Amino acid sequence: MLASAGFLVQEKYHPLFTADGGPAIEQIPQLPVFMWFAMTLGIGISEGYRVNLGWSSPTAPDHFFQKLEDDYTPGDLGFDPL
Repeated sequence: MLASAGFLVQEKYHPLFTADGGPAIEQIPQLPVFMWFAMTLGIGISEGYRVNLGWSSPTAPDHFFQKLEDDYTPGDLGFDPL
């Protein structure tokens, strides 16, 4: 809910940055094609890593559809930047 309010407020007022050609939601489609490719590649790599880390192997003997590893905690990828 707070993020929704922040989205609406920053589209009209932001104390640090000036408007750069309209609302952010209209700027994303104006990105160059390379940026779309880079974003899609980055998201795909990170999602592939998460799937390999969390889901059980389909070749495991007790595998069934969408089974998580026993020691996997959703959201915990073993990386803490702080």
